[in-house]
Amino acid sequence: MSILTPGDLGIVDLNIVVHGDVYIETGVGKGDSLRVACQWGQFKELHGIEVNPDLIHEVSQEFNTRLGQTNIYLHRGCSVDILPAIIDKTRPTVFWLDAHIEPGVGRHCPKHGQCPLLAELRAIDPLSWEAKPVIMIDDYGCFCSNEWWHRNQRIGLDASQWPKFWEIFDLLGGVDYKYSFAAHAGILYCW
Repeated sequence: MSILTPGDLGIVDLNIVVHGDVYIETGVGKGDSLRVACQWGQFKELHGIEVNPDLIHEVSQEFNTRLGQTNIYLHRGCSVDILPAIIDKTRPTVFWLDAHIEPGVGRHCPKHGQCPLLAELRAIDPLSWEAKPVIMIDDYGCFCSNEWWHRNQRIGLDASQWPKFWEIFDLLGGVDYKYSFAAHAGILYCW
């Protein structure tokens, strides 16, 4: 099985795939992706979840004061615990899943390990969505590349706590064509 790129599908503009009313990001970090989502201008509501209290405080200060955004909701805690409370299956939703531990940040939810991705997907996928969500998974290479692990093995990451691509594919019903998959610039798109 090979992963297609958006270009392989004739998709030049990823906005064709990435659309919705609600944007939910796990692993806000320093807010870079949330800033990009704000600039897209299409989302009526944006949610960011971050387990690191220092980072969420820093990001909330910026969005509440400097940017003056009133449609952004920041949540501190484990993404797997918070997702069920904020998901509205009646609204078209775009998920940016990036809650896995990153070198230098060093915080993760102890209950779900260094990469809670499969637990996040289990909170999203089985719902009876009125319109299937778009799911974007960051750092795609770490789920399917031995080279990525070889380059990063010395920084304290434990490969046994991270899913393999086939687990993501199976969970999202890839064999049953529940989702289409495309990879581009380190991101796995599922729609």
